[in-house]
Amino acid sequence: MNMKLFNLAALLLIGILGCGGGGGAKPSGLVPVSGSITLDGSPINSGTVSFIPEDEGPMISGLIQAGRYELKYSSSASGAHPGNYKVVVFSSASDDTMDEQGKPVEGESVVPEKFTNPQSTDLTITVPVEGGTNLDLNLKS
Repeated sequence: MNMKLFNLAALLLIGILGCGGGGGAKPSGLVPVSGSITLDGSPINSGTVSFIPEDEGPMISGLIQAGRYELKYSSSASGAHPGNYKVVVFSSASDDTMDEQGKPVEGESVVPEKFTNPQSTDLTITVPVEGGTNLDLNLKS
């Protein structure tokens, strides 16, 4: 694991907390987006998933918990706009984020590196106009 993956995780966290604005009104046109996420058929227990629009618009991220994800447009709005997205996934084998001195811990990624980079990921998804709660992501090593 290198600093690049830690930086990506920090960027994804910023996306979760900061993309799409603050606690204001819900943006129009958002649809629910959630589903299961697996690697070689086994659930990914924790991490972050980000949808990067192939057209214009903000990156939308969500936390992975117990093999499922749900996209959060902002702190007060869930979902994404319909359309085509590249998908980036980050999941670390370590649950610890800081060592005893308060320095970041770099756990080993549990997903292949190609899925952690917007330029190399081949994982894509289409969010339908009606959204979906079973938009499953099945990663293969």
